[in-house]
Amino acid sequence: MLPQILAGLLSTQAVQEYLDSRTTGMAESQTNFADEALLSAELVLPTMPEQLRIARILDAVDEQIATSRRILSKLEQVRLATLESLLAQANPLMKTRKLGGATSKIVDGVHHTPTYVDAGVPFLTVENLTRGPDISLTPCRYVSTRAHNEYRKRIEPLAGDVLVSKDGTLGVARVVPEGFPQASVFVSVAVLRPRIAMLRADFLRLFFDTNDFKRQLRTLSAGSGLQHIHLEHFRQFSVPDLDVAKQEKIASVIAQFDKRLAIERAFLEKLKLRQRGLMADLLTGRVRIPAKVVS
Repeated sequence: MLPQILAGLLSTQAVQEYLDSRTTGMAESQTNFADEALLSAELVLPTMPEQLRIARILDAVDEQIATSRRILSKLEQVRLATLESLLAQANPLMKTRKLGGATSKIVDGVHHTPTYVDAGVPFLTVENLTRGPDISLTPCRYVSTRAHNEYRKRIEPLAGDVLVSKDGTLGVARVVPEGFPQASVFVSVAVLRPRIAMLRADFLRLFFDTNDFKRQLRTLSAGSGLQHIHLEHFRQFSVPDLDVAKQEKIASVIAQFDKRLAIERAFLEKLKLRQRGLMADLLTGRVRIPAKVVS
Protein backbone atom coordinates (compact mmCIF):
# COMPACT_ATOMS: atom_id res chain seq x y z
CA MET A 1 0.00 0.00 0.00
CA LEU A 2 1.29 3.49 -0.83
CA PRO A 3 1.99 5.68 2.25
CA GLN A 4 -0.17 8.58 1.04
CA ILE A 5 -3.05 6.16 0.41
CA LEU A 6 -2.76 4.76 3.93
CA ALA A 7 -2.66 8.26 5.42
CA GLY A 8 -5.70 9.24 3.39
CA LEU A 9 -7.67 6.15 4.37
CA LEU A 10 -6.95 6.73 8.06
CA SER A 11 -8.38 10.24 7.76
CA THR A 12 -11.67 9.14 6.18
CA GLN A 13 -14.86 9.63 8.17
CA ALA A 14 -15.58 5.93 8.66
CA VAL A 15 -12.13 5.16 10.10
CA GLN A 16 -12.13 8.30 12.26
CA GLU A 17 -15.55 7.40 13.69
CA TYR A 18 -14.30 3.88 14.42
CA LEU A 19 -11.21 5.18 16.23
CA ASP A 20 -13.33 7.71 18.13
CA SER A 21 -15.46 4.83 19.39
CA ARG A 22 -12.34 3.13 20.71
CA THR A 23 -10.79 6.11 22.48
CA THR A 24 -10.08 6.17 26.19
CA GLY A 25 -9.37 8.94 28.67
CA MET A 26 -11.20 11.25 31.02
CA ALA A 27 -10.64 14.53 29.16
CA GLU A 28 -10.96 15.36 25.49
CA SER A 29 -7.37 16.59 25.32
CA GLN A 30 -6.12 13.31 26.86
CA THR A 31 -8.02 10.76 24.78
CA ASN A 32 -6.05 7.99 23.09
CA PHE A 33 -6.63 4.64 21.49
CA ALA A 34 -4.74 1.38 21.85
CA ASP A 35 -2.52 0.12 19.04
CA GLU A 36 -4.91 -2.81 18.69
CA ALA A 37 -7.72 -0.45 17.76
CA LEU A 38 -5.67 1.06 14.95
CA LEU A 39 -4.50 -2.32 13.72
CA SER A 40 -8.04 -3.70 13.76
CA ALA A 41 -9.51 -0.84 11.73
CA GLU A 42 -10.98 -2.16 8.50
CA LEU A 43 -9.70 -0.48 5.36
CA VAL A 44 -11.13 -0.89 1.87
CA LEU A 45 -8.08 -0.92 -0.37
CA PRO A 46 -8.10 0.12 -4.01
CA THR A 47 -6.04 -2.02 -6.32
CA MET A 48 -2.40 -1.02 -6.67
CA PRO A 49 -2.88 0.44 -10.19
CA GLU A 50 -5.78 2.54 -8.87
CA GLN A 51 -3.75 3.56 -5.81
CA LEU A 52 -1.08 4.89 -8.16
CA ARG A 53 -3.65 6.87 -10.13
CA ILE A 54 -5.21 8.29 -6.93
CA ALA A 55 -1.78 9.17 -5.56
CA ARG A 56 -0.88 11.13 -8.68
CA ILE A 57 -4.09 13.17 -8.46
CA LEU A 58 -3.63 13.85 -4.74
CA ASP A 59 0.04 14.71 -5.26
CA ALA A 60 -0.99 17.31 -7.85
CA VAL A 61 -3.37 18.93 -5.36
CA ASP A 62 -0.66 18.78 -2.66
CA GLU A 63 1.67 20.68 -4.97
CA GLN A 64 -1.00 23.33 -5.61
CA ILE A 65 -1.42 23.74 -1.85
CA ALA A 66 2.34 24.00 -1.35
CA THR A 67 2.57 26.62 -4.12
CA SER A 68 -0.28 28.62 -2.54
CA ARG A 69 1.49 28.54 0.82
CA ARG A 70 4.73 29.74 -0.76
CA ILE A 71 2.89 32.64 -2.39
CA LEU A 72 1.29 33.56 0.95
CA SER A 73 4.63 33.43 2.73
CA LYS A 74 6.26 35.64 0.10
CA LEU A 75 3.39 38.15 0.20
CA GLU A 76 3.64 38.36 3.98
CA GLN A 77 7.39 39.01 3.72
CA VAL A 78 6.90 41.72 1.10
CA ARG A 79 4.09 43.28 3.16
CA LEU A 80 6.32 43.54 6.24
CA ALA A 81 9.27 44.86 4.23
CA THR A 82 7.02 47.49 2.63
CA LEU A 83 5.64 48.51 6.03
CA GLU A 84 9.11 48.87 7.51
CA SER A 85 10.27 50.89 4.48
CA LEU A 86 7.27 53.23 4.59
CA LEU A 87 7.80 53.85 8.32
CA ALA A 88 11.48 54.63 7.79
CA GLN A 89 10.72 57.06 4.96
CA ALA A 90 7.93 58.81 6.86
CA ASN A 91 9.86 59.03 10.11
CA PRO A 92 13.60 59.36 9.32
CA LEU A 93 14.36 60.83 12.76
CA MET A 94 12.61 57.91 14.47
CA LYS A 95 10.38 60.17 16.57
CA THR A 96 8.12 58.24 18.93
CA ARG A 97 5.43 58.75 21.54
CA LYS A 98 4.33 56.52 24.38
CA LEU A 99 1.24 54.48 23.64
CA GLY A 100 -0.16 55.42 27.03
CA GLY A 101 -0.33 59.07 26.01
CA ALA A 102 -1.80 58.33 22.58
CA THR A 103 -4.74 56.32 23.93
CA SER A 104 -7.65 57.16 26.21
CA LYS A 105 -8.05 53.58 27.45
CA ILE A 106 -5.80 50.56 27.87
CA VAL A 107 -7.87 47.93 29.67
CA ASP A 108 -8.14 44.16 29.64
CA GLY A 109 -11.27 42.09 30.05
CA VAL A 110 -12.91 39.89 32.65
CA HIS A 111 -10.47 38.30 35.12
CA HIS A 112 -12.46 35.13 35.68
CA THR A 113 -13.98 32.48 33.44
CA PRO A 114 -17.67 33.35 33.03
CA THR A 115 -20.66 31.07 32.84
CA TYR A 116 -21.30 30.51 29.14
CA VAL A 117 -24.74 30.31 27.56
CA ASP A 118 -25.91 28.87 24.24
CA ALA A 119 -26.87 32.28 22.83
CA GLY A 120 -26.32 35.79 24.04
CA VAL A 121 -23.52 38.36 23.89
CA PRO A 122 -20.26 37.26 22.20
CA PHE A 123 -17.39 36.70 24.64
CA LEU A 124 -14.05 37.35 22.93
CA THR A 125 -10.82 35.53 23.73
CA VAL A 126 -7.45 35.28 21.97
CA GLU A 127 -8.94 32.59 19.70
CA ASN A 128 -11.32 35.14 18.19
CA LEU A 129 -8.30 37.23 17.17
CA THR A 130 -6.04 34.45 15.88
CA ARG A 131 -8.57 32.48 13.82
CA GLY A 132 -8.28 34.83 10.84
CA PRO A 133 -7.30 38.33 9.71
CA ASP A 134 -10.35 39.89 11.41
CA ILE A 135 -12.25 39.35 14.66
CA SER A 136 -13.87 35.98 14.08
CA LEU A 137 -17.19 35.05 15.68
CA THR A 138 -17.25 31.57 14.15
CA PRO A 139 -17.24 29.73 16.47
CA CYS A 140 -17.78 31.91 19.52
CA ARG A 141 -18.69 31.58 23.20
CA TYR A 142 -21.52 33.66 24.65
CA VAL A 143 -22.46 35.18 27.99
CA SER A 144 -25.86 36.38 29.17
CA THR A 145 -26.95 39.98 28.72
CA ARG A 146 -27.00 40.32 32.51
CA ALA A 147 -23.37 39.17 32.74
CA HIS A 148 -22.36 41.44 29.88
CA ASN A 149 -23.95 44.45 31.57
CA GLU A 150 -21.73 43.73 34.57
CA TYR A 151 -18.57 43.15 32.51
CA ARG A 152 -19.06 46.28 30.41
CA LYS A 153 -18.54 48.39 33.54
CA ARG A 154 -14.86 47.52 33.10
CA ILE A 155 -14.69 47.80 29.33
CA GLU A 156 -16.84 47.25 26.25
CA PRO A 157 -15.14 47.22 22.84
CA LEU A 158 -16.38 49.97 20.53
CA ALA A 159 -15.88 50.58 16.81
CA GLY A 160 -12.37 51.94 16.31
CA ASP A 161 -10.89 50.20 19.34
CA VAL A 162 -7.90 47.93 18.81
CA LEU A 163 -8.03 44.50 20.44
CA VAL A 164 -4.64 42.94 21.17
CA SER A 165 -3.82 39.47 22.51
CA LYS A 166 -1.85 39.74 25.75
CA ASP A 167 -1.62 36.02 26.57
CA GLY A 168 -0.71 33.01 24.48
CA THR A 169 0.12 34.33 21.02
CA LEU A 170 1.28 37.81 21.96
CA GLY A 171 0.54 40.99 20.02
CA VAL A 172 -2.15 39.84 17.58
CA ALA A 173 -4.06 43.06 16.88
CA ARG A 174 -7.48 43.57 15.30
CA VAL A 175 -9.56 46.73 14.80
CA VAL A 176 -13.19 46.61 15.91
CA PRO A 177 -15.15 47.50 12.74
CA GLU A 178 -18.26 49.63 12.41
CA GLY A 179 -21.39 47.59 13.04
CA PHE A 180 -19.64 45.02 15.22
CA PRO A 181 -22.06 43.58 17.80
CA GLN A 182 -21.85 44.25 21.51
CA ALA A 183 -19.24 41.99 23.08
CA SER A 184 -17.42 41.25 26.29
CA VAL A 185 -13.72 40.33 26.42
CA PHE A 186 -11.59 37.99 28.51
CA VAL A 187 -8.51 39.03 30.49
CA SER A 188 -6.29 37.64 27.69
CA VAL A 189 -7.41 40.50 25.42
CA ALA A 190 -6.43 44.16 25.84
CA VAL A 191 -8.67 46.93 24.52
CA LEU A 192 -6.76 49.99 23.28
CA ARG A 193 -8.76 53.13 22.47
CA PRO A 194 -6.63 55.51 20.35
CA ARG A 195 -6.98 59.28 20.60
CA ILE A 196 -7.99 59.77 16.98
CA ALA A 197 -6.37 63.20 16.72
CA MET A 198 -3.02 61.54 17.47
CA LEU A 199 -3.27 57.89 16.47
CA ARG A 200 -5.39 56.07 13.90
CA ALA A 201 -6.66 52.58 14.75
CA ASP A 202 -5.48 50.97 11.48
CA PHE A 203 -2.02 52.42 11.99
CA LEU A 204 -1.87 51.23 15.61
CA ARG A 205 -2.79 47.73 14.45
CA LEU A 206 0.16 47.80 12.06
CA PHE A 207 2.55 48.72 14.89
CA PHE A 208 2.04 45.24 16.35
CA ASP A 209 3.26 43.70 13.07
CA THR A 210 6.59 45.55 13.12
CA ASN A 211 10.03 44.40 14.14
CA ASP A 212 10.13 47.42 16.45
CA PHE A 213 7.24 46.01 18.49
CA LYS A 214 8.96 42.62 18.71
CA ARG A 215 12.21 44.33 19.80
CA GLN A 216 10.43 46.31 22.52
CA LEU A 217 8.64 43.17 23.68
CA ARG A 218 11.96 41.31 23.95
CA THR A 219 13.41 44.20 25.95
CA LEU A 220 10.48 44.15 28.38
CA SER A 221 10.69 40.39 28.77
CA ALA A 222 14.51 40.15 29.04
CA GLY A 223 15.36 37.55 31.65
CA SER A 224 11.75 37.17 32.78
CA GLY A 225 10.45 34.56 30.33
CA LEU A 226 7.47 36.81 29.64
CA GLN A 227 4.39 34.79 28.67
CA HIS A 228 1.97 37.70 28.62
CA ILE A 229 1.92 41.45 28.11
CA HIS A 230 1.00 43.50 31.17
CA LEU A 231 -1.18 46.58 30.74
CA GLU A 232 1.75 48.66 31.97
CA HIS A 233 3.82 47.28 29.11
CA PHE A 234 1.24 48.51 26.63
CA ARG A 235 1.47 51.99 28.15
CA GLN A 236 5.26 51.92 27.82
CA PHE A 237 5.39 50.90 24.17
CA SER A 238 6.83 53.61 21.93
CA VAL A 239 4.89 54.04 18.67
CA PRO A 240 5.97 56.15 15.67
CA ASP A 241 5.11 59.81 16.11
CA LEU A 242 3.58 60.65 12.72
CA ASP A 243 0.81 63.04 11.76
CA VAL A 244 -2.47 61.32 10.97
CA ALA A 245 -2.22 61.99 7.22
CA LYS A 246 0.99 59.94 7.04
CA GLN A 247 -0.53 57.26 9.23
CA GLU A 248 -3.53 56.95 6.93
CA LYS A 249 -1.35 56.84 3.81
CA ILE A 250 0.76 53.99 5.22
CA ALA A 251 -2.33 52.10 6.38
CA SER A 252 -3.89 52.52 2.93
CA VAL A 253 -0.87 51.02 1.16
CA ILE A 254 -0.71 48.04 3.51
CA ALA A 255 -4.47 47.52 3.15
CA GLN A 256 -3.87 46.62 -0.50
CA PHE A 257 -1.50 43.86 0.58
CA ASP A 258 -4.10 42.66 3.08
CA LYS A 259 -6.72 42.41 0.33
CA ARG A 260 -4.38 40.31 -1.80
CA LEU A 261 -3.53 38.13 1.19
CA ALA A 262 -7.23 37.60 1.89
CA ILE A 263 -7.76 36.42 -1.70
CA GLU A 264 -4.81 34.02 -1.49
CA ARG A 265 -5.96 32.66 1.89
CA ALA A 266 -9.44 32.04 0.51
CA PHE A 267 -7.91 30.22 -2.49
CA LEU A 268 -5.80 28.06 -0.16
CA GLU A 269 -8.89 27.12 1.85
CA LYS A 270 -10.66 26.13 -1.37
CA LEU A 271 -7.72 23.90 -2.29
CA LYS A 272 -7.80 22.25 1.13
CA LEU A 273 -11.54 21.68 0.79
CA ARG A 274 -11.00 20.21 -2.66
CA GLN A 275 -8.28 17.95 -1.27
CA ARG A 276 -10.57 16.64 1.48
CA GLY A 277 -13.36 16.08 -1.01
CA LEU A 278 -11.12 14.18 -3.41
CA MET A 279 -9.74 12.01 -0.63
CA ALA A 280 -13.25 11.17 0.55
CA ASP A 281 -14.50 10.39 -2.96
CA LEU A 282 -11.48 8.53 -4.33
CA LEU A 283 -10.47 6.54 -1.26
CA THR A 284 -14.00 5.35 -0.47
CA GLY A 285 -14.63 4.32 -4.05
CA ARG A 286 -17.49 6.78 -4.56
CA VAL A 287 -15.57 8.01 -7.58
CA ARG A 288 -13.42 5.62 -9.63
CA ILE A 289 -10.60 6.65 -11.92
CA PRO A 290 -10.42 4.84 -15.26
CA ALA A 291 -6.87 3.99 -16.32
CA LYS A 292 -7.08 6.24 -19.37
CA VAL A 293 -7.74 9.37 -17.25
CA VAL A 294 -4.26 9.45 -15.71
CA SER A 295 -1.44 8.41 -17.97
